[in-house]
Amino acid sequence: MPTEQTPESLSELLVSSMPGGDDRRMWRDYMASAFEQVAATDDLSLLRAAKAADAFEVEFIEFVSNFPGVEVVPAPEGGYYGFMLGLVKRDRDARGEVLRALAAELRRS
Repeated sequence: MPTEQTPESLSELLVSSMPGGDDRRMWRDYMASAFEQVAATDDLSLLRAAKAADAFEVEFIEFVSNFPGVEVVPAPEGGYYGFMLGLVKRDRDARGEVLRALAAELRRS
């Protein structure tokens, strides 16, 4: 029978899978701040930002297509808006708790 995982245990599991070292400290701090900002942001603002990110990606890919040999990794399937729509469908308080726990774990490691 599977055990219920807490936000803290899920966060610890995710962070433990990331490579360690001082060269990752800045990246981890940046990601922790991003998770905290998403946790504090309302659903409509998240969706607006995701829609703007999708529009930017289209323009960016068009721009870089003028440079031979440059490859761009596309957004996740469904775009940023699709990803964020899935995120905002979750309970806002639970989502914030998980994201803040993940940020705390990133800062601790």
